[in-house]
Amino acid sequence: MINKYIIAFATALTVMAATTSCSSDEPISDSEKTYGTLSTKSLSIDVSEIADAMSRNTGDVLMTVEILQGNDTITKYAYENLPEVVRLPVGDYTIEVHSRNTLESAAFNAPYYKGIQNFTIRENLITEVDPVICRLINTKVSIVIDDYLEQQTEGDWDVRIVADENGKSLDFRGHKLDESENAPSAGYFLVTQGNTLTATFTGTVSGNKIVMTKTVTVENPGKEHHIFTFSIKTADGR
Repeated sequence: MINKYIIAFATALTVMAATTSCSSDEPISDSEKTYGTLSTKSLSIDVSEIADAMSRNTGDVLMTVEILQGNDTITKYAYENLPEVVRLPVGDYTIEVHSRNTLESAAFNAPYYKGIQNFTIRENLITEVDPVICRLINTKVSIVIDDYLEQQTEGDWDVRIVADENGKSLDFRGHKLDESENAPSAGYFLVTQGNTLTATFTGTVSGNKIVMTKTVTVENPGKEHHIFTFSIKTADGR
């Protein structure tokens, strides 16, 4: 609140009397702030993986809810511990919901979802926010090994996928001597539009090492599911 000051001029005596002013940059104390309430009762979260046309509620996906003003985090909660009401000073805010795991450049079974919603807190009023749709941020990648190729290599193969823009890679391995290692279902890469993912298959068939390479360009990060399929022809050419 900016105080207004009146400067009185005594014209008969040509003497000026002025009040002492305070800096307009003086911070407002908590006692002077006005508050409103954010109701989270109607806040629902849908996790949407566009690549698979899949939408679901949070289920077993661990999510964090942050309330921000500008770039500053005012408060944050685990979604399951989110209170029904949050008292906040009057102003404009953003509610951001994101996966609790770390967003990595490349990781197995680590989808990262994020969604935001803007809202305004008004004095002595209750504000409700619309449902937040959380979209996949990183790009999903998986592989398919043809049954015939799997048989010929006896499960002894490797596929390495590399994000060419930063060199980060993931190895999908098959080991005929170690049945305890199962190939992860999917990898997730943080890549930008126009960059490429390169998958290289290496394996041994009838004593001969074979190498196959495939490359794709990411056009819509987070909205694509790239499936690399590797196969070889049968002895009769089929």
